[in-house]
Amino acid sequence: FFIECMTHRWRQHVGPYYDYEIGFGEKSDIEKVIKTQDPVKKLVKYSKKHNFFDNVYVESAKKKIEKELADAMEFVNSSPLPKPESLYEDIY
Repeated sequence: FFIECMTHRWRQHVGPYYDYEIGFGEKSDIEKVIKTQDPVKKLVKYSKKHNFFDNVYVESAKKKIEKELADAMEFVNSSPLPKPESLYEDIY
């Protein structure tokens, strides 16, 4: 399958802030996009409607994704910071 999802950026390119918090866009506009144009929610709704997958699959996928994210965060938080001299390694 090929899935095309038109998206709108909600948060700054790299960092924890919503775009409106750093001067891009209005809070109300971004909140509207989040509520009405979330591509994941739209995909799930469409897929359920067309019987591509059901609630059991969606919940199973959510749990798998949440575990994968939790494992990744645990790895990151328990890893040492890189040495400054490694900054330019593996750049091609």
